[in-house]
Amino acid sequence: MGIARTLLCLSLALLSAPEIPPGVWPQFDTVAHQLAKGGRERECKQLFGLLGELGMPKATLDKLQSSCQAELKKAGKPSEAMADAAKRLKAAVRQIAPLLAKSSEEEKAKLAKLLLEFDDSLDEAHAALGDSKEGEEWTTPEKQATRQHRAEILEALDKAMALAIPVESGPSEDALLVELNGQPGSFARYGSWTLQSSLTEVRTKRVLVETLRAEAFSSWLRGRNLVLPAKPSKANGMTFYLLDQQVKYEKAVEHAKTAGDIKPENAEAYLQYSGFEDEHKHSYRWSAFESHLETSLLCDITSARASARTVSLMGGHLNWVCMAVLGDGLPNQGWTEGESSRLGADTHVDNPADRARRDELMKFAKAGILGCRAWMAYLAEHNADPKWENSFVDELGKLTGEDLLKSTSMVEYLQELGLLRDVLNKLYQGKATEQVYESMTRSLGMPVTEFEARWRAWIAPRKTGLAQALDKSSQKSFAPDALAALARLNEVRKLAFKGRVNGWEPLELERGICDGARKHAEYLEQNPEQATKWPDAHEEYRDKPGYTPEGHWAGNHSNVIGTSDPKAAIDGWLGTFYHRVPMLTPELLRIGWGQSGKTAALDVESFVTPPGSEWVLPYPFDGMSDVPVHFSGPELPNPVPEEPDQDFGYPITLQLGLASREEPTPELTLSLSEAGAQVECWSSSPSQPSNPFVVPANTWCLIPKRPLKPGTSYSVSAEWTSTKRKLAWSFKTGK
Repeated sequence: MGIARTLLCLSLALLSAPEIPPGVWPQFDTVAHQLAKGGRERECKQLFGLLGELGMPKATLDKLQSSCQAELKKAGKPSEAMADAAKRLKAAVRQIAPLLAKSSEEEKAKLAKLLLEFDDSLDEAHAALGDSKEGEEWTTPEKQATRQHRAEILEALDKAMALAIPVESGPSEDALLVELNGQPGSFARYGSWTLQSSLTEVRTKRVLVETLRAEAFSSWLRGRNLVLPAKPSKANGMTFYLLDQQVKYEKAVEHAKTAGDIKPENAEAYLQYSGFEDEHKHSYRWSAFESHLETSLLCDITSARASARTVSLMGGHLNWVCMAVLGDGLPNQGWTEGESSRLGADTHVDNPADRARRDELMKFAKAGILGCRAWMAYLAEHNADPKWENSFVDELGKLTGEDLLKSTSMVEYLQELGLLRDVLNKLYQGKATEQVYESMTRSLGMPVTEFEARWRAWIAPRKTGLAQALDKSSQKSFAPDALAALARLNEVRKLAFKGRVNGWEPLELERGICDGARKHAEYLEQNPEQATKWPDAHEEYRDKPGYTPEGHWAGNHSNVIGTSDPKAAIDGWLGTFYHRVPMLTPELLRIGWGQSGKTAALDVESFVTPPGSEWVLPYPFDGMSDVPVHFSGPELPNPVPEEPDQDFGYPITLQLGLASREEPTPELTLSLSEAGAQVECWSSSPSQPSNPFVVPANTWCLIPKRPLKPGTSYSVSAEWTSTKRKLAWSFKTGK
């Protein structure tokens, strides 16, 4: 049965049998037998549950179930579409609809929700619930409110990411950094917060800037003004050592232990983590990924401090900000993870198809905030989500696994209701002896379980009525242009990954982000002055026609192009620098294609997991033929700002996955040659980007200064700076 019905709190006799028109029950009987003979077991069970709630006499229902069970056993392969059963079901429900006008307000709401479980197209039921119609779709009052707040949140995020941060930076010869790093490094400073880093100056500065922007956004979500964090005073200063190798971090633990800056009994535990803080306000963090260093730094500097009562909300909030803004989850907080908190540990399914779906969605849990949302929706649909009260712990480090994801999703719901600030403020009030569960109930203004039921209806809304599920013609399929774009991108990835990337899977379209991409394309069609500017082409403004929160999100995570040809769009993006890279990322799980008029958008950033293995991906790949000779410009933003005409040759990129232990933050050089002669190129790397406003992670690029020659073989060589590792490959242009 649908999730929405968990809110009905109905007995099996919501309406007494005499209230139902007598001629309706036989119609439901007929539908039930059609479903059973058609092998639709799941829909049969759903119908029996709904009939029980509607008030079918128990004896009648028991008899119907028994006869249908016998028919199900004889049924063969389930029928895909049952249009006649759907038609009969709709007709029966419409005979009940007049009761809505005769019911009290409370009974009307209960009956309307139940009738929509039968038939989602029943206008009278939607109207009775106060829903409003937008185009062909009905929207609930709460959904209208949450979409409004989501729009405000996305607008604030855009502003936060554009904040100018006055950061000092430069080379560093800090004695401890040199000792740990084996050589001088770099520093970045904001007030009395100083980063001493083994990364390059550009990357160190970028980590600090992005973290401060995330903190400004987090502070706004908690009810403060959207402004730069106040520069800390000397008394509140801290020094953060950012290290790119585990061996350097291990040196830091040993140094702190020897110096007496940490307790000896803690040293062994710190070796299992990726960070610790000593007694002198020195924080040590290690990772090869900027995003992980940013999430760790955010946890160190944030004003979102958790008390015993607010751990669940603050932990969920910080994880949401980390995933939505910085692209990585909350870092390990130093608590041993229990068996039951692992992802999927308490989620069981019986049949192979559902198990495959579960395993597929479990991967999404690490694929950003939309992936987290998809995983929690799956758990909620199957009544397998952990109880929210499981996350009412007293230390942030105890909040892990699915309990952390549940808290993250609950916080997202509170944010979209506009309630997070008020609930947090109320949690800080109350008697000292008040338990967390009691305090949360008081702050929410309702029992925790009741609010949790509202969350389930939000995270996993009823997708369709039973009648719509039976009528295959009413189910939406992906548009031909979306399928064509998917096929072309999968074809390219298969050739590019062959022999270079292991364990990758073909991409699939994701309905939600396809809708968002379509809405963003529609927005640009209505606001064409934005389509040829950056970052305007990726943004939506609430005061412009066609604005939607879904399109706003998609714009920030999509490639955009002015064409109605899916293949031309994919090939066009491949002929650029910034738009190619996300399409060829092996950890990309799902894409969303949307098209309107001459505008197309492809969401390639919403469902991406962090790199999980080492891989090296050149493009054009070794042996590739018929390579275009021209850069597919103009690309926005311009990868070479000083060359506005973009009369370039086809770009060469080298993307890296998980870094090796030998070179966790690699530096390398690329060169392009033709018949032994060097080809002049502009180059870009993570530490020396050609355009500092856009820096693709772990990606190096050569952009030939002139178009390549037709029908010509070119050679590319890459050499890693530290390990002297070399890679050479070649490709041939088309005629």
